[in-house]
Amino acid sequence: MPVYRFGAFCLDTDAYRLTREGTTIVSAPRPLDLLAYLVARPSRLVTREELFRELWPDVIVSDNALTQVVSELRLTLGDRSAAPLYVQTVARRGYRFVGTVERVDAPQVRPAAESSSQNPQTVSLDALRAVMDGRLQLESLDGDAVDAAITNFERAISLDTGFAAGYVGLANARFWQYERSRFHYRPDSMLLATAVNHARRGVALDDR
Repeated sequence: MPVYRFGAFCLDTDAYRLTREGTTIVSAPRPLDLLAYLVARPSRLVTREELFRELWPDVIVSDNALTQVVSELRLTLGDRSAAPLYVQTVARRGYRFVGTVERVDAPQVRPAAESSSQNPQTVSLDALRAVMDGRLQLESLDGDAVDAAITNFERAISLDTGFAAGYVGLANARFWQYERSRFHYRPDSMLLATAVNHARRGVALDDR
């Protein structure tokens, strides 16, 4: 798969790695997915609908989810929406990569060493993506979206039973449901117990 250079950055789509002047930048999967899609189409307007279709083919998410991923990508690149060097917003339409992009061969730009801090705690990219999608859905605080988040967290665990973030996500989601039951004066203690159990399992796998 191709490697793209732009400014001080290099995106290796085969290794799924973003570097700046040879130093690896730790990033969540979705911003890297978005970056890979945009740099492969420099100067072209990519609509929001196209991004939803390509980045979330099997997940229903809100417009805010895409806006958040774009914000995370800009933060990673040190970019600004008001004066973009890389990601330009086209109002009510979508986004355009405005930086100068050079496509090169992967072996020329891969860093020689890995940092242990880059370990995503799972070898399954699909599990990692499921957790990130679940977090976005959970942050919406919408009941239907929370149910979808639980499905994503459970999928992450089914893909990697040792992935602590999947259990932490389930703990947060079940606790949200418990808090909601308290709001309606019908506290569901079973939801709370389930949340605690998931949290304990996550901490047992990774105490960070």
